[in-house]
Amino acid sequence: MRYYVYDKKTKRVLGPFTPQRLKAVPGFNLEVKVALEGSSSSDDWHPAGEFDEFKALFAAPAPPPDAGKPGAKPAAGGAPAAPAKPAEKK
Repeated sequence: MRYYVYDKKTKRVLGPFTPQRLKAVPGFNLEVKVALEGSSSSDDWHPAGEFDEFKALFAAPAPPPDAGKPGAKPAAGGAPAAPAKPAEKK
């Protein structure tokens, strides 16, 4: 499915786009209103989060419980765990 999106900056309807393309647009999130291609009414605009395609696209897998801790074991698949956040400089 493809969707139209309303650009508040330019006050224009843009699209249609695939959900993957919309996710790549800076500022796009689950609260941005979209309408399915073929829609014709202003009542057809809904937050992206109301569509299963967008919910699945924005769902992120939970990190392993040890991820980011010093001495953490590599994640599944042999990839090293993400490094811990760097300490702030004083």
